[in-house]
Amino acid sequence: MVEIRIVREMGFKTWIFFNFFMSSYMVLVSGRSLTLFFDNYQPIISKIDKKFLSVALDSSVIQNGFKKFNMSDPKLVKMISHISPAYFRVGGNMADRLIFVPNGEKSNSISNYSEEIEQCSHEFCSYAATANFSMYGKDWLLLNNLTKKSNLEMVFDLNVLRRFQNNTWDSRNAEELIKFSDRHRLNVNWQLGNEPNSFRHTFNYEVNASQLAADFRMLKRILKKYERYAKSYVIGPDTTRPEIEHKESMKYLEDFLKNGKGAVDIVSWHQYYFNGRTATESDFLDPAIFDILNWQIDVVKQIQKITNTGDKKVWLAETSSAWGGGSPMFSDKFIASFIWLDKLGVAAKKGLDAVVRQSVFHGNYALISDNLQPNPDYWISVLYKNLVGAQVINCFNATSSKVRLYCHCTSDAIRKNPISLITVYGMNMQDTPAKIRILGLDDDIPTSQKIVAYTISSNGSLLGKDVYSSGVLLRLTPSNELPHFNYTIVNAKPYVLMPPFSIVFWIVPTKSRICY
Repeated sequence: MVEIRIVREMGFKTWIFFNFFMSSYMVLVSGRSLTLFFDNYQPIISKIDKKFLSVALDSSVIQNGFKKFNMSDPKLVKMISHISPAYFRVGGNMADRLIFVPNGEKSNSISNYSEEIEQCSHEFCSYAATANFSMYGKDWLLLNNLTKKSNLEMVFDLNVLRRFQNNTWDSRNAEELIKFSDRHRLNVNWQLGNEPNSFRHTFNYEVNASQLAADFRMLKRILKKYERYAKSYVIGPDTTRPEIEHKESMKYLEDFLKNGKGAVDIVSWHQYYFNGRTATESDFLDPAIFDILNWQIDVVKQIQKITNTGDKKVWLAETSSAWGGGSPMFSDKFIASFIWLDKLGVAAKKGLDAVVRQSVFHGNYALISDNLQPNPDYWISVLYKNLVGAQVINCFNATSSKVRLYCHCTSDAIRKNPISLITVYGMNMQDTPAKIRILGLDDDIPTSQKIVAYTISSNGSLLGKDVYSSGVLLRLTPSNELPHFNYTIVNAKPYVLMPPFSIVFWIVPTKSRICY
């Protein structure tokens, strides 16, 4: 039996004692028990923005002439709007091959484009021979119109590999896009380059960190010439994830921030867990792989400390389960939803400001399939947006690594009465049920002995795409609205059942006034 103990009245010394002796406590209790402890002295450790969960569109979609991505399709607009509000990052490797052309009727799908190139892994692919391609003004306007209709906020990744012979950035085409955007009153935030620490590997070209910082300062100067963009976010440098064996990305990020502290408003980096080509089913359920993200965030925050940039927000500006377009076997299946929800929980608890999901459309890791059907992670994202509130609760737990739980105050949209409500969300990745005992509920309020439970499953098929909410299959309505998400009202005592291989969102009433 897994037990959650909600401790409401615990002094600071007791808290120190609890943390110091946690390892001993774990030995004394059953190996399958869990205590969830809330720190009353610092109950709220961070707050996430309403755009914390955001989405991306890879630049290769533009390169491929927006194939199957009809920006005027009402269904597409509606589906994306269900994940709003959010940032909409348009970027990726092909951002550094994109040329803006103000006049023209449609995007240029280059002759040597192939799905194989677009979805190749970082280890097996080079874009050095890939030609430049055009994004026309008409398509840029359509893309921004989609963004506006879907209640998103545009983030666009400019081409930094337009270089002069002295290796400084040739900003002329970027400014042409900025000027065009200003003339059409488009609200845009800006990035410059994609994974610059990997340029040598990806494009057989190199831009060192100090030069890139100078390029970002130039971008800042350009934007200040336009009142509309003087206060737009400049986000960078979009380096790859920290790795234990390879220090290159960490060194590049550190050097960039040392040289370009004032050049960016938001520090950004990318994170994937494994290679989509070689990923196995067990990788998607391995807690040791999940835990890598904790270490990676700590590394980035340490670099911020070293470079005196700790006051800047931090984004995971491109992230999913597997790089190289995702895993064709697993990334669009229910099995991938565990690692996605865990990433949201870890990132919120660690104080990141945005998690930009790669991608909203196209690729094996897409939230929306090529035939405009929701993939499993789409439903998880929608539930997160609607049930999880801004305040991240400082809770500590020691448990089976395959039962992972996170706590926030409940979303304001749900929390409309004078009761303190906490949303507990997480997963049971075991093949056996977990019995969750919750202590500390308000015995004086009869309804507080019950919780609202959304139990999300694939009805026994980890490799399926169908998703069920408390036993009811999720489907968009004929008008592409969200369906009713079925839930159950369950007794909190003696325990709440967490089925095998399930995801849960629980609305829990509590005596604690943390979320009152």
